[in-house]
Amino acid sequence: MRKAKIEAKRRGKSVSRMVAEFIEAIGSRPESETLLPPTTASLLGILKGHKVSEDGYKEHLREEIPLRAIVETNVVLDVVLEREPFGESALGVFCLVEESRLDALLCATTITTIDYLLIQSLPVSKARNALRKLISLFEIAAVNRLVIERALASKIQDFEDAVLDEAGQMAGADSVITRNTKDFTGSALKIFDPIEFLAHLNR
Repeated sequence: MRKAKIEAKRRGKSVSRMVAEFIEAIGSRPESETLLPPTTASLLGILKGHKVSEDGYKEHLREEIPLRAIVETNVVLDVVLEREPFGESALGVFCLVEESRLDALLCATTITTIDYLLIQSLPVSKARNALRKLISLFEIAAVNRLVIERALASKIQDFEDAVLDEAGQMAGADSVITRNTKDFTGSALKIFDPIEFLAHLNR
């Protein structure tokens, strides 16, 4: 009773008035609904009579959820070397990643390759800083024993490509972005070159 009085005061109503409203509300509901807990009862049929399409929601998901792709080493090199005519499309992929429109990974082997090439041309401190910027954009797909074993059994002929492909699969990638699409024949992932990928995402 004490709690009821406090609640009544908070609402600016008398206890008797609150009880009357409660009884009235119960009486106006179907019998089956009065047996339900209050929150569930309030949600029951909330969209009844409205046109709701599950297919529309699935289309929304396709539009909103970014793909998860592993980006092959040459695409990264196209950006850092500004290689023409490939640099522009590779740069488009990087921009999607930085704008959080694409969930992207690099294979651990890509990181070591890029590091080696950076060290050949830049002071160590500058090379390491460039590498930190790179990994701030991308997740890293690990290369472990299981990845190596799966790569050995892969249908992909080139072992380095097979390692990248398997690392991507283990990390949850659904596609590979590479200029050398034929090298990934036999992959279970979708294979795009950067131009195709940008067109796919923007269609």
